[in-house]
Amino acid sequence: MTRSFLLLLTLLVVAVAPLDAQDAAATQGPIVESVEITGLSRDQLSPGLRRDLDALTGSPLNRDTATALATRIEAERPDVIAAIREVPQPDGRVRVVFVVAHVAEDSDLAANINARYLVERVEISGIDESRISQTLRNDLQALVGRRLEDDEADQLMKRLKAEQPDYDVGRQVTRGKEPGHIRVVFTFKRSASSWWIPYTYEPSKILYHADQAWSTKVHMLISGERNQFNVGLVLFNNDDLVEEYSGFSVNAENREAGTRRLGMGVSFLRYTQHWKNETLNALAVMPEVPAPYDVRLTVDPNVTVALTRHIRFKAGFSASQMDPLDGSDVGTRHANAATFSVGFGKGWRPDSPADTRPVVARAAVPPMSEKTPERHRLDANYLVRAGREGLDSDFTYTRQFVRASYKIEHKNSMFLADFVSGHISGRPPLFERFTLGDSSTLRGWNKYELTPAGATRVVHQSVEYRFRGFAYFLDMGSVWSAGEDVRLRLGSGVGFHFKHAFLTLGVPLNADRMRGVVILGMRY
Repeated sequence: MTRSFLLLLTLLVVAVAPLDAQDAAATQGPIVESVEITGLSRDQLSPGLRRDLDALTGSPLNRDTATALATRIEAERPDVIAAIREVPQPDGRVRVVFVVAHVAEDSDLAANINARYLVERVEISGIDESRISQTLRNDLQALVGRRLEDDEADQLMKRLKAEQPDYDVGRQVTRGKEPGHIRVVFTFKRSASSWWIPYTYEPSKILYHADQAWSTKVHMLISGERNQFNVGLVLFNNDDLVEEYSGFSVNAENREAGTRRLGMGVSFLRYTQHWKNETLNALAVMPEVPAPYDVRLTVDPNVTVALTRHIRFKAGFSASQMDPLDGSDVGTRHANAATFSVGFGKGWRPDSPADTRPVVARAAVPPMSEKTPERHRLDANYLVRAGREGLDSDFTYTRQFVRASYKIEHKNSMFLADFVSGHISGRPPLFERFTLGDSSTLRGWNKYELTPAGATRVVHQSVEYRFRGFAYFLDMGSVWSAGEDVRLRLGSGVGFHFKHAFLTLGVPLNADRMRGVVILGMRY
């Protein structure tokens, strides 16, 4: 944008030059002392053009010739626009400066440049051209030999999108083989909503909670269209489970195993535990709860079947081994469970019928990314994990968990609602037990004061409104075990969100003492 501004300023200076000076030398001017180019290396121009530019030095300035040279610069480099600046010298001579601005630095300049050149060729990239109707192909080729009009190109992109709803459509304009010509390429990329089975996504996070200190979890992704490989590194994470843990996880997924309806995955994790004193003290008087452990290893292979592009079923087997703490008289234990879940996910825009496919990126230049926000988004999931002796498990239990979330966006406003409910029967291992009072649930409460060893029942509802980064939220929920009294707890507060970073102040509303808890960090 700086070069574009310099170019426009130069043109303005030239435009307001004294009229009598222009009339005195409409074409001929003072002797040229030197010729310079700013914004572009001379090496990027052809030898012939460099030679003709140098030929201006020592001769009277011919403005028609200089203008023709500027046009040749633009012809050789369609990605730039060139203007001429005359800098008078004390001896009456003049320095001639060709000020060059790259079109990519200014979208308005880009549109202007494209409209000045003839279309040499139209191409399709990303899909087989035969998938496009003959009528539309003919209309695309009708651009050849004409100047590119943005409105007409945008209409063609919309028609391409309508014919290929599973793809994001973009447009690229590059230099043609002949001077003064451009090549137009319509690009196709498989859209996120076209995949019936989405990748498992867990954001990286670096958090600070005033009661629970730091939690860090970083994911490194290698993603392709059909396969994803994810390595997670954890440093003292106590944000989401009873246990505070560190270690690593590895996850591999295929979301289209021969058919769009079938996906497969496997994950492995190794976590070392760092138990809080509050948890150890609580476990000492709770003989019905399993003892803590040192290292936990888990392997989880699974298969996903998509009934529709919105409804998916997943089944698998989770095998966990827990090594005892030093000095413990409890040996190595195994928590093996069959897993099953059903999930629903859909996003849509208010101007789309409710029964259409999920929202897809609209035609735009450049193409909209997979992270383009949807106006509405609804996700729901039901998960059951069943540990049985027949699976060689030392723990017999059934864990059921339901989660539903809804998001609506309008201009600068966003409304979010999240609901969770869980129930465990039997005797589960500690990592399966429920907690509330972290960075996203009952904000303002401390989970190690509510249930330091976790519980077997949970219900939680959160609503949040955001406007231009400012947020107000209200949390309500309860976590308890069978036979205990159910107490509903409330939390509220405000926050600020800056893309991936956030700062939250949570306050427990019906606690014995009023206090504020600061939570800050990044999720990305």
